[in-house]
Amino acid sequence: MRLLFLHSISTGSGANVHIQEFTESARKLDTEVRCMGQAVQSIEVKGKRVRLPIPQIFKDLVYLTRNRGYANQALQIAREFSPDAVYFRGAPFMSYGREVANKLGLPLFYELNAPYPDEHVQFHGGQLEMIAKRIEAANRFEARKIFVVSRQLAAILESNGVPQEKIVVVPNAVRLESFDVSVRPSDKTVRFGFVGSLQVWHGIEVLLDAFETVLAEVPNAVLEIVGTGPQADWLVERMEQSNCNERIVWHGSKASRDIPDFLQRMDVLLAPYPPLPQFYFSPLKLFEYLGSGRAIVASQIGQIADVLTDGLNGRLLPPGDASALAQCCVELARDPDQRKALGIGARKTAQSHTWDENASSILGHIQAKLREAQS
Repeated sequence: MRLLFLHSISTGSGANVHIQEFTESARKLDTEVRCMGQAVQSIEVKGKRVRLPIPQIFKDLVYLTRNRGYANQALQIAREFSPDAVYFRGAPFMSYGREVANKLGLPLFYELNAPYPDEHVQFHGGQLEMIAKRIEAANRFEARKIFVVSRQLAAILESNGVPQEKIVVVPNAVRLESFDVSVRPSDKTVRFGFVGSLQVWHGIEVLLDAFETVLAEVPNAVLEIVGTGPQADWLVERMEQSNCNERIVWHGSKASRDIPDFLQRMDVLLAPYPPLPQFYFSPLKLFEYLGSGRAIVASQIGQIADVLTDGLNGRLLPPGDASALAQCCVELARDPDQRKALGIGARKTAQSHTWDENASSILGHIQAKLREAQS
């Protein structure tokens, strides 16, 4: 089978990891994948991605007005590649995947990682909402199957009128062979780690509030943060004002290939999400944390609560509760045996959440629809 994968993701993002891993696993399953991506959030300068410092309305207009150009590029690729289907990763204002499928007479399969355009408006100040909603409704209507990353997102789509039988839940995953689960060499510290894109919904404020309490109880604690994003400036300012600045290390952005090594150097991994009315995410960090075989402390919310069982493969805490987070971290800092047991449980859970299984599920549904069309 040949699959034309169209998306709007820039290189270096967590979403790009999803695309790369799916593509690799699909090829292992005898599916040839050709990707074409378009993104306007950033540009490449001397080999690095730099976010565009322009108002969101202009980015939205770029997406909206470039659909025809993107479609023409994709059609050129398709004429040479001869795909059997179009796999389109959704994004606000993006219609070109649907247009390409229609022009080629191919079935459209749609991937959604968020309830667009609602997330775009709420968290990114997106404009032209009604136009985006019309485009999104058309994408959903014409898709043969819609692959979503969580049952919570599936419920949102159903409430928007998408038939249940059209939706398939396929969470994010991990490639186990990338992670070293051996015990890290002792350096007389207890290292707490966080990986994320520093979005407002990642709980960075809760994390730093809790760590100040932890450090008062565990002087040899170290907090290491990997990632950059909208809250990067706030993080720098907060670190400068903190009395525990010397025990906090912000690494900035790291390449996805370097994340496993970073996680291997940690003792406890943190995902302190705040309370959110709709937690429809499938956090990539959760599955990478599981694969690393380290103790995990996370908020009891959304898919995290579906995957983790408190005391078995991680610790679950009330979202946004800095006091509970601090107390749990102190407990784990003083109890290496509990850390080890949680890490073993985490790694065992990761074995049921691999990218190969993710790709197998998606491709199985696509092949079934193709066979159905031929019969």
